[in-house]
Amino acid sequence: MKELLDYPKRVDLPAEMRRRTHLISHTLIQEALGRGWKVSAVVGEMRASAHSRPQRRWPSSDLFRIDAGACELGIQIRDKPKRIPHVDSPDEARRRARGEWVYAHKYDFIPTGLLQLRLYRGTSEEYSWVDNERAPLEDRVEAIVNRIQKATDHVLEIRAQQRLREAEERRRREEVQRQRQRAVKYDSWVGALELMQQRHQRHAELTEFLAALESRTDEVSDSDMRRHFDTFIGWARGHLEATDPLRNPPIPVEDPPDMDFAEWTHWKERLERRAW
Repeated sequence: MKELLDYPKRVDLPAEMRRRTHLISHTLIQEALGRGWKVSAVVGEMRASAHSRPQRRWPSSDLFRIDAGACELGIQIRDKPKRIPHVDSPDEARRRARGEWVYAHKYDFIPTGLLQLRLYRGTSEEYSWVDNERAPLEDRVEAIVNRIQKATDHVLEIRAQQRLREAEERRRREEVQRQRQRAVKYDSWVGALELMQQRHQRHAELTEFLAALESRTDEVSDSDMRRHFDTFIGWARGHLEATDPLRNPPIPVEDPPDMDFAEWTHWKERLERRAW
């Protein structure tokens, strides 16, 4: 209240409307503090321009701000303007009469003598109340306070829903990661099986080739070549026996995958789509 009382220009209204604005502001502040809400003053500061002396200026039209726990709401009180078709000023009328071009707004706004209280969140108007004969603003403080509470509850609900969405998204990501790990393990077992099959196939092909090669031994007539031939055949037999993949297969020694083929196919396709 000190900022409003110390600087009359802060409430630039006729004396009676300024008095009522102070009274309404005081009542609202007391109601807010009584509920444990935070009330913040909007403090002006002295500023000067290149063409004027220092003047006290305020960062916004909010007289003060109330925070009921979730969002800060600005309180603005003014003389509610009435929009009427523009009426030329004497200078504009003279210029028009001389045939000069005159730029003017389409409408004028004139005071009505009715107080209007506006509730702002940032630059967006949340709600407003206007004086009327049966319900002046002084009698509507409870409605204003309830609207502040409603706006706060709305923000809290939005935040709660956002937290739920974020929690659900975290659960979804964790589930995808869990299924990815399961699918990777299944992949590794499939890979081990395919590797053994490939090695077995290669070993079978070499064994078949060695048998064919050995069947041609009698066709080698040169004694030195026959000796080298027999030496190679002997070495090849030992090599194939030592490298038989069925003798020491690279079988995984960990627990088996905990998903079946249908699950693996489903998640593999789903994860591959996500990769795109």
